[in-house]
Parts: sequence; structure tokens; C-alpha cells
Amino acid sequence: AFVDNRPVTLTEIYDDSTPIIPIIFILSPGVDPSELLQNFAKSKGTTLKPISLGQGQADSATKNFEEGIQKGNWVFFANCHLSISWLPKLESLIEKLPHKKPSESFRLFMSSAPHEKFPISILQKSIKMTCEAPTGIRANILRMYGNIEDKEDFATPNERKNFARLLFGLTWFHSILVERKKFKTLGWNFPYDFNDSDFLVCKDLIAHYTTDKVMDSKENPSPWPAIQELIADCNYGGRVTDDIDRRLLRVYSKDYFRPEVLINMWKPINCEELPYACPDTNTQKNPEDEKRLNPKYFVDVISETFPTIDSPDPFGQHVNAEISSRILDSNYLLDCFLVLQPKVIGSGEDSVEDIVLKTIQDLIEVLPEEFDIEEIKFKWKSQQDNPLRVVLIQEIQRYNVLLSKVSKSLFDLQKGIKGFIVITPELEDTLARIQDNKVPEPWLSSYLSIKPLGYWMRDLKERIQFLHKWAYQGYPAIYNISSFTYPTGFTTALLQRHARKLRVSIDWLHFEFIFPSSDKNITESARDGAYVLGLHLEGAKWNSEDTMLIEPETMKLTVPLPVIHFKPVLKKKKVDTKKDMMKTYECPVYYYPIRATVGGRESLMFKIPLKCDHDSDYWARRGTAILMSLAEQILTSSFRQFRLLLEHTPQKK
Repeated sequence: AFVDNRPVTLTEIYDDSTPIIPIIFILSPGVDPSELLQNFAKSKGTTLKPISLGQGQADSATKNFEEGIQKGNWVFFANCHLSISWLPKLESLIEKLPHKKPSESFRLFMSSAPHEKFPISILQKSIKMTCEAPTGIRANILRMYGNIEDKEDFATPNERKNFARLLFGLTWFHSILVERKKFKTLGWNFPYDFNDSDFLVCKDLIAHYTTDKVMDSKENPSPWPAIQELIADCNYGGRVTDDIDRRLLRVYSKDYFRPEVLINMWKPINCEELPYACPDTNTQKNPEDEKRLNPKYFVDVISETFPTIDSPDPFGQHVNAEISSRILDSNYLLDCFLVLQPKVIGSGEDSVEDIVLKTIQDLIEVLPEEFDIEEIKFKWKSQQDNPLRVVLIQEIQRYNVLLSKVSKSLFDLQKGIKGFIVITPELEDTLARIQDNKVPEPWLSSYLSIKPLGYWMRDLKERIQFLHKWAYQGYPAIYNISSFTYPTGFTTALLQRHARKLRVSIDWLHFEFIFPSSDKNITESARDGAYVLGLHLEGAKWNSEDTMLIEPETMKLTVPLPVIHFKPVLKKKKVDTKKDMMKTYECPVYYYPIRATVGGRESLMFKIPLKCDHDSDYWARRGTAILMSLAEQILTSSFRQFRLLLEHTPQKK
């Protein structure tokens, strides 16, 4: 009973309510119960008076409340958290409800996001309903069917069957989109709030397209492309802002809205060996009512046959995606423990200040020195026309700013802890993050990273060493692209240099990505373009012999890619048909594991077409991507820090 989370319906909530007991919907991001409540009011044959609270709506809300008591209407105050100042008045109105003896048909509904100033007495007197999608494919589908009113009348039994099967495909599609967020960055680049209104609009859409008139039309024999575009691009796609996420959304729409969906007991893609299937629509428990949908039948069958715990297969994901998300969840939990633990040291141990001072001194000792920018400019004076010289100088200038900022912060912290200067709020935040083995926010201004402090400092040293070798020993044979603060500046410089060589516009060029058979023989810079290293593949494994994507090994969450030759070539007007027939996946390249745009800086750098043993849709479902930087051992770092904090926390005797 505790494993099976049966969704609560509005009908059940309404049956438990009375005219003097309000019903409040506690909102989650992307959830709006307004339309469901409107439809439920129509099914009950009553009038719903909704008001979206906000500035200037207090008088209208009070008037609707008083009118509803007299006439027996339903009153709905939406978004109460936007009118906190009026809620004490509402609290008084609710307290007086028993004395006003409202009509038996009167009901008061409210919706609000959690707010610290929301009156407690209203919550205590109300029936509370959380508007949050449950966890799991099964629970989400059951909730969707639970909100569908059995009012659809179809002209023929065939229309009813087509609609029922396509509706199951829509509930499956919606549940996959909602649940995919659990895979974090391997799910969606941005956390989209797909909600019930998206589902209901698409439900009406497929009701139109599943009529015999449309399905059997000779003028439009195939409505599937229209259905896919309307659902993936116009409706659900209206929330999607990322091109890679939009590509994935289109892949899912092609998977679940196609002719095979109309086959009885259809099984979704990647679920051939799993107990997921559309319930038998040829035989229902109420065979005498062949022209009605009967959602309860689907609820009963799905409740009995669908598992409560989902594997990654229905999403098109590998087990590594689940492992990765579990690691991130565990890391978040440990971070919460760190925040809750008192930062107090027991007697006889080093104080917090002593420990932090030792850490600061260690960081100062390993911090690289700043570059002599004038010396380097003079050394490269003869390369004025080479775009790569500009890239080198700009990168060194950015790292000098970063090194100066880090050095100043560390020395100021030393002085502040010793009492020589006042510790500002910024220094206090820097101190707290160093204690938690995290990189202070001001240090992340030059480039994005989520590495722990120790790994970040080691990575910074490697970046400086690469640039130092380039500055004083000449162009490297292999460029570590992950050492650049702006990798796209480096790739643009390669194109610009080749464009000058050919005397053509840079717009006529693009990169051809070549994988050399071995990087051991690479001792000189490439004549055209550059040899590049420092990329990591996530969501797949690289087959060096066949130079193609293959299935990853379990627990190998990322694998390093070999050297790639970024070779500028002229864009071809005619497509090579032989090469075009090969299976390729346009693999996005991100600066670091968080793929969303942060602080106005995009993580997506460019795309590299990679050969693969499956079609591109297969790897799009996997969320396969290339990363320039990893979040190395975040869990290990947090756990070590957590253990150290526990060891230094005084215990009660």
C-alpha cells in the first residue's frame, strides 16, 4: 500500500469538502489546476468564478466571495501568494463562514505557491491538495487518466479505439517528458515545466485527428507529420528554448505519434521486453458502451500491469545515466548535511581558523605566477598577422586577471583571519566556500567549472602550464582545447587563418573533423587547422578502430576522446551521397557538465558529426555529448569533507 501511490482526483476531494471547508491547491513550478477545475465545475453543472489575485484585485475577490455565498457559486482565488497583504482579510472571511450559513452548493477553492507569510489558520481549516507530478511513468499516466472526464462520444467504435490508443501514446509521451528530468543534464539541458494544460490541449488535438473523416481522407492520407509538428513544435515545444532539447522533443514525437500506435496493445519504442503496453482496446469491461472512452478501464489495467519502478530503457537511456543522476543526488544530500552540521571544533583540536589558514597557505604555494604579458607580446611581435597570436595574448590576459583575483582574495583572507583587516561579506563567502572545498564565486568569472576546489586548482595549473609552453616554446603540436577560457575564439582563429591563406571569406569555410590513426606520430603542428585534445565523451563509448560511437560500458560515465584534427575546408555545394548515407550523429560539445546557459554564457560551443552504429535519434535519446571539462569526483570530495567535519564535531558524552 505504501509503494502504490494512487493519485487523488478532484471528485474525491470534492466529496470530502463542505461549504465551510475551503480547498487549497499547493502549487509546484509549471502546475496550474485552473483548467481542470473549470472542467470539473462544468461536469457538476455549477458556475465557477475564478479570480487571479494580485495588485488591485482585493475588492473584486471580496465581492465574488460574498456573491458566491448567496448564490451558491464556486469561487476560485488563484495565486494567493501574489496577494499576501489581502490574505488576513480572507482569513477573517473564512472564519465567519459558519455564521453566514452559505448555500450547500457553495465551494471556495484557492491555489498558492508555498510562502512563509501564508496564514496558518487558512491551511489548518482547508483541505490541502498538492499539485505536483508524481514520480514514475506509471504514476504519471494514472494521474493523467484520473483527470480525464468520460464525456467523449464518438461516431463509431473505430473512432473510439483510435482515440483511446493515441491518447495512451499522448499520456506516455507526457510522462516520459516529465520523468526525464530525473536524469539531470543527461535528461534535459533546461528543467522545463511541462504541465497539465499542455496535455489537455494536445488531447483535444488528437480527438480531431482521430475521426474517421480525417483518418480516411484521400486528400490528406497521412496526418502524422501534422500531429508531430503541432505537439512537438507548437504546443510542448513552446516551452523549449534549447535547440538540442527541441531535437530530442521531435525524436520523442516521432516515436509515439506514428501509424504503429493504432495497432491494438501497441508497445512503446525500447519497451519490447518490458511490461509496458497500451491496454487492449478491442475488449473493454463495458463492451455494451463501444462509443465511450471509459478511462477507468485504462486506470485498472495500467495499475495492474505497469511496474512502479522504471528502468532507463523506456527513456532510451543507458544504466549509466541513472548512475550519474544518483551520484548527483547523493552529492546534493551530502552538501545538505554539510550545511546543517555546526562548524565547531572540539577541545584539543586545531581551530577552524587554523585549519583554514593552513588551506589558504597551501593554495598560495601552488598558485601559479602571473605571465609577463609585455615580454610575451615582444616575443610574438613577428606574428602580428597570425590570429592564433591574438588568441594566445587574450587568453593570457584573462588568466592574469584571474590569478590576480585569486591571489588577492587569499592574502586578504589571511590578513582578515589574523585581524589585520575587516572581513567583508565577499571575503566571508569566499572563506565559507574554501571550508566546504568549493570554488569561491568570484574565481569563476573567467571560465565555468563545477570541480571541487582541489581539482579546480590542479586544473588551473595545467591550463597555465599549457599556455606557458605555447608562449615560450612556440606553437604546440597538439592544442589542449579545454585550457581555453573561450574555445570558440580558438576555432574561429583557425578558420580565419585558413581563410587568409586561401583568400576567401571565412563564411565559405567549415571544419572537417578527422581522427588520426595514432597521436604518437604527431610531432608538428598541422599544416591546416590544428590537432586538438582534451575532449571527453558522455553517454557513449568511442571505438578508435572504426572511429564511431558504440554502447558505453557500465560505470564508465565518461571516456576521453583521442586527438581530433580540426581541418578547415571549403563548404561543398553538393552533398557527398555516399557519406550522407552513413549514420552520423551531430554531437554537441559543451564547455562543462552543466549544459544550460549560465550567467549569459552558453555552455554549448559547437557540434562534431560522429559516425555511429545506430541512427542519430538513438544517441539523441541517450543525451550523448562531448564535454571539455568534467566534474571530477564531486561525490568523493563531498564525502571526504563530510567525514572530516564529523570528525571535528564535538560529541556529547
